[in-house]
Amino acid sequence: MKTVSRIFLMAVVMAMACEAAVFAQDAVPEPARQRCAPTGTWIGQNETLGLEYMVTVEPMGGGQYSIVAEGIDDTPPWEVSTPWRGVLRKIGPRTFSFAQIKFMGPSLYTDPGEGVPDIIGIWGEMTMFDCDHAEVVIEPGAVYAWGQIPFEDEPVATTLPAIEYFTRIPFDNVFQSQSE
Repeated sequence: MKTVSRIFLMAVVMAMACEAAVFAQDAVPEPARQRCAPTGTWIGQNETLGLEYMVTVEPMGGGQYSIVAEGIDDTPPWEVSTPWRGVLRKIGPRTFSFAQIKFMGPSLYTDPGEGVPDIIGIWGEMTMFDCDHAEVVIEPGAVYAWGQIPFEDEPVATTLPAIEYFTRIPFDNVFQSQSE
């Protein structure tokens, strides 16, 4: 009987501890909790290739985010390129997987005279060190010819793996000073 009482008492204490943890989490102001999500604008650099990027992340719901990355980047041997566009998906407390594509042209893999671009696809993982700093590890990417389906068809070439570091832009101060 003493064992049953001890187990019951232990269960009550654990339930109270869990309730305290939930209460403490609810005590965190809503903007602070939202700020620790990847939503926002980030600036950073691809350490491998020396390219700089500005990234905007918007929530889509269900642990998924829309991600657009625009860079100050050279695109040789291509002449022009679009921004990177893709999806970021939550896979852990501060860890996310992503996939992005962009067009680069004129194509090196089909007739450049056709005026169609190549499609570059990358994927990898983002880890937030804290609410304002993140590391992005990019796996070797793939180059697809016009008409191929990225991440499904066999690529015509691959890209180098890379590591990027980003810092969140703190827009909170701008909005606070405007409301005063």
